[in-house]
Amino acid sequence: MPFSLPILTWKSYKYQRLDPEKRQIRTFSFNAVGKEKHAGRVRGEITGIEGFMHTESLDNPRLSFQAISYAWTKGKPFKKVQVRDFKGVQTGRSYKELKIPEDVYNMLLHFATLRNNGVKGGRSRAWGMTSRLWIDQICINQKDPKEKSWQVGLMNEIYGKADNTLIWLGFPSADSDLAIDFVENFDWNYYDRVLGKPPHFPGAPPVHPTCADVHDPKPWVALRALLSRTWWTRTWIIQEATLTKYDRQWVVCGTASTHLFRFGSIVQRFQLYAQDHALMPPYMRHVWRGIPFMEFLFKWNDIIINMDKGLGNGLVTLMRLASAAGCTEHRDRIFALLSISSAKDRQNIRVDYESPSPDVLLRSFAYIIRKAGLTGLQLGKLQKTKNFDLPSWLPDLGTEFASGQWLWHRNKDGNPWLADGTAADWNRIGGLKWTMPLEAAPPGGAQGPIHVRFSSDLRTVACRGIAFDTIETADPAWLHSKAEIDAAVASMLDVDPAAGKERVEQLERIVEASGPAGADVYPNKLLALLLTLVANRFGAHRRTPKFKDPKSEGGWAASASPEEKRRRIGQWFEDTSFVCNERSFVITTTGYFGLAPPGARRGDLVCVLYTAHVPFVLRKKEAAGDGERCYEFVGDAYVHGISEGEIFEWAMKNEKKVEEFWIQ
Repeated sequence: MPFSLPILTWKSYKYQRLDPEKRQIRTFSFNAVGKEKHAGRVRGEITGIEGFMHTESLDNPRLSFQAISYAWTKGKPFKKVQVRDFKGVQTGRSYKELKIPEDVYNMLLHFATLRNNGVKGGRSRAWGMTSRLWIDQICINQKDPKEKSWQVGLMNEIYGKADNTLIWLGFPSADSDLAIDFVENFDWNYYDRVLGKPPHFPGAPPVHPTCADVHDPKPWVALRALLSRTWWTRTWIIQEATLTKYDRQWVVCGTASTHLFRFGSIVQRFQLYAQDHALMPPYMRHVWRGIPFMEFLFKWNDIIINMDKGLGNGLVTLMRLASAAGCTEHRDRIFALLSISSAKDRQNIRVDYESPSPDVLLRSFAYIIRKAGLTGLQLGKLQKTKNFDLPSWLPDLGTEFASGQWLWHRNKDGNPWLADGTAADWNRIGGLKWTMPLEAAPPGGAQGPIHVRFSSDLRTVACRGIAFDTIETADPAWLHSKAEIDAAVASMLDVDPAAGKERVEQLERIVEASGPAGADVYPNKLLALLLTLVANRFGAHRRTPKFKDPKSEGGWAASASPEEKRRRIGQWFEDTSFVCNERSFVITTTGYFGLAPPGARRGDLVCVLYTAHVPFVLRKKEAAGDGERCYEFVGDAYVHGISEGEIFEWAMKNEKKVEEFWIQ
């Protein structure tokens, strides 16, 4: 009978219970595994990972570890590592098997290989692979919702106490080292040299060879490729990249590395030249476009300052900045930002993976709306999906990268849109007594006047506002012919008079035919249309010129040079693409132009609600009971002519009163 070796099997690793009272966490130390070891190193092929799980208290002043921030791909297979517990000495004589995501396994194998072979990373003295790491997929028992809830609640301290945070972007590509080198050595006066302007920083260090040729697109192409990696698209990375001090955050790709704040420096210098963006090459101007994390970097300084002052940041603001990022669960869009939000937000929204996700979302958004007003309803996707049986007012947070745009409440002069005016405006047209009974006292208590009321099951929200008009025409495909609109605008501004002549005539026919006979909503309908397509956002907040009537005397088109025309038209084109993304162009019954969610349709109601800074679109619900008040929430909108408080003069002129809307 031939001799055969027994098949080696491993028992599954069982997590030891952590004590919340002692504020315990786990850290993980690891080494390479191979067939032959000598002097602590593997000789030959490395076949796996082995490691120890350490239980430690966050209150231990000698606690030392590195936190890992990374992105893992849902749906990929899991890999096995050999693990045993460590409490001063090893516990148990044999390793046990722990399954971890393949992305995490490959990262650890890369680090273990470098350390085993004596190869050090680009700045290993700062981020070298130390003995202990904190990795959420390993150090938190993902199968224990209770542990997961309170451990996630400690993430602000975990990342805050880490020696460094390693931001792992993945393995190197053909040009990733060039991108890292470009970011590390970015010239302080780079944009000045691109634009041929005097240097902003006369005493800047000498120009590095990587940045010497400002007309070379290769570094920018490499940077765009680096920014297209998955890490920059995830929601959790925002707090992970914020909680550690800026000089201890290392972006690592293969063996190359640089500080995260250097990416922020490039972004913030780019903002200094907003007036001149159209004069930059497209590969330079668009390198940040579509990268969710860049929205955060634009505001990074303000967020860090607020945290240093102990103020935290408004949860609605953070969720807006992260609205295009992805996550694993719907509730993670909230939980992933709590650690950098205000103390009041953290007190009223508890990280909870034990309750069903719909219940968590209802409770969380009831608090958000009570605190921040109906602006919180704008936080969802424009293209809604029915993942749960939830009320229409609850934003669809989604889990994947989203491209629809939040309608920023900023007008052409950079001031806040206040379609809902002030309390004094509402008092002028009379209030309304609530007819819906108030539910139990809201969490944290109610301060000041209560602007909304909820049913006891939180599925119906009652709010007050003014019914303005109904939608007559809603065309989601109308804006898709952007090339024709571009040509029309170029024709109107005499840049290319023949290119868009036919489209100009078509636009003029559309705007002249809008609204009932004799309606005079806009003095210049064509200008109103052009302003609608950018939500009237040309102005100081983007350091771009106000878009005046190109045909009127004194309009900038009459006196501007051809180069100036092209620059400003380019800015208008970019804003059109940004604002109109996933929006329908609508015309109301009385002839007002607007941008609405793609699901808007004829008969939907446009209204202005108290504490909603932009108009909302509602749809009357055919339901039993008080059907006149019951509506579905369709989404936010821009309506030219009522987005800056004009609704109150209109209401007084037309003798309109405040109404109560029940949104279900």
